[in-house]
Amino acid sequence: MLGGPQVANIAWLNDIYRFGGGRFFDVMQFHDYVGQILADAKQVQGVLRSHGQARKPIWLGEYGLMEAA
Repeated sequence: MLGGPQVANIAWLNDIYRFGGGRFFDVMQFHDYVGQILADAKQVQGVLRSHGQARKPIWLGEYGLMEAA
């Protein structure tokens, strides 16, 4: 599991892929305390999809698991 940031930090996640880290995690995780969890999860899902890993699930800290689409 990739221990994610407090929010859906898209630039950070893209950097993980840019530096080759995408192959080292099976589940993406982040916490969201600002109330837009589903919108942010869709953005994270878009990043995973753009790197050919759309099937990876996203763990929404404090909420649960969002299955890969």
